[in-house]
Amino acid sequence: MDRENRKLLQAIQKGEEQILIYGMGKFQQDVEYIFDELAVEAYLIDQCPIEGHCDRPVFTLDAWNPGTTKAKIVLICDFDAEEVRQELLAKGISDAHIIVADELFLLLDDELDPVLAARGRKLAVLTDCNKGSEVSKTCGLDALLVRTPEALMLECVEVGSVKLKDYYFIVATREFEHGICVLEDLGLKVNEDFMDSDILLMPKFSEMLHETVYAQPEDQPCDCDLPFFNLIIGNNFWPFPCCPAGVQGKWADRERLYYRTWTQLWNSTWFKIFRLSMLNKTYCFCNHHFCNRLQVKAGTTDKRVHFETSEKPRHLQLEIDYTCNLHCPSCRPGPRAATLERRRLLDAIVKDAIENHVLDDLKLTRLAGYGDVFASKYYQKLLYGNKKRQDLFLITNGNLFTEDKFDRLLPCYENIDIYISIDAACEDTYNKLRPGGSWHKLMQNLEMLARKKREGKIRFFRIQMVVQEDNYKEIPDFVRLGEKLGVSDCYMNNLRQWGHMSIDEFERKNILNPDYTVKDKVKKYMEDSYVVSRPEGFVRFDFMK
Repeated sequence: MDRENRKLLQAIQKGEEQILIYGMGKFQQDVEYIFDELAVEAYLIDQCPIEGHCDRPVFTLDAWNPGTTKAKIVLICDFDAEEVRQELLAKGISDAHIIVADELFLLLDDELDPVLAARGRKLAVLTDCNKGSEVSKTCGLDALLVRTPEALMLECVEVGSVKLKDYYFIVATREFEHGICVLEDLGLKVNEDFMDSDILLMPKFSEMLHETVYAQPEDQPCDCDLPFFNLIIGNNFWPFPCCPAGVQGKWADRERLYYRTWTQLWNSTWFKIFRLSMLNKTYCFCNHHFCNRLQVKAGTTDKRVHFETSEKPRHLQLEIDYTCNLHCPSCRPGPRAATLERRRLLDAIVKDAIENHVLDDLKLTRLAGYGDVFASKYYQKLLYGNKKRQDLFLITNGNLFTEDKFDRLLPCYENIDIYISIDAACEDTYNKLRPGGSWHKLMQNLEMLARKKREGKIRFFRIQMVVQEDNYKEIPDFVRLGEKLGVSDCYMNNLRQWGHMSIDEFERKNILNPDYTVKDKVKKYMEDSYVVSRPEGFVRFDFMK
């Protein structure tokens, strides 16, 4: 794209250049949703316009006289762009005044371009592992490799030997927070002087937009509005509009919180394009096999839906601190708490959330699928607010969840749902599968929560088990424990491979066959007469890939 063409496209994107749009329908609506500042004077179509279809003039191409409209630029929003281009040329429109929408799409890639971010500076990859070389090769960057002070990478120059302001840094350290802190301690500023390497591995926004604009809408049984009010921040500070497993990996967002503010993430180009795939019903970034809202095979449709994006998230799920008082082998290889560098980032993130009222007026606060809420001071700062919120969805191992901590929740939330992860029905199994925990303390706290449930202070109370080789025989006793406590339901899911177990270890512990069906020896306990005789919905098995 040459400089003059880019300048024209930028003027069109900002609404500084009045245009005509050729095409009305899905393509045009998709383009105007993403580029919402376009100054559109009128629309051109190949057939007679439908009365009352829009609030701007609509002309058929045959009837349109170029001299009757002020705009000279025609933006083609049509699947047969070359055919339309030829028709416009035959109409006497200069080729320089004909823009295909796909050219406009390319401008979206500018915000993730390290060369543009560098503003004339040379590029340098800050690294302490082989990731640095991989990033440089993958992205085709002719960048200087610079090692952090602690790294032992002989092919890199020392960070202290580089004239910092001559370079724009791409952080490719093993722990992303380490690279941030190294550069900030040297006086550099996030985004202004350095960016995260994972952003470079994201899909280009132009490719994402092309994917959903050109995809065929699906006739799904229900419309999904989750991305318009729901935000999940995962353990890598990556944002998700729904369950991370529900987003196809190749399309996932890698713009970390901290590099972006809460508001920037919520209103980002990635989220806007993802939301578009809900509005135009293409769902092309969704993993249909993992989403219970979508059918794997669906027919086609020409329908479109409308949802308004909330000003800020109304449902918020946070998994930002891996600090935990337990070190369950199903989750992690050993004890783990946030490093000094991660705590520094968490301090800034939590401060920003509180000062900018991110959690005020939330309809649903969900903490935490990673780490334990009561082992993390950061989760607790976000858990207890000054302004009453609507619903709390609290996941914890229960060991540190004492009565005083529960009572502090009452003035903060209208409704409280409690989910306690146990993984056992007896002390011996618990000690094996939940190292660091105390069965005695857990039982005390469960009894306290059961009492709060009877008093009407808990709306929903669940106990949970990750079913695996060492506990599947306890399924009936786990259900008995739940009934004794008066819980709302007993929930059981299968072991997942998070990358910390060897293949052999995982296969030994896994209760699913290679085709994801449940092993026969486990079915025997799932179909126990006591289990199947419980009221409908009291026992929930949720086994998935």
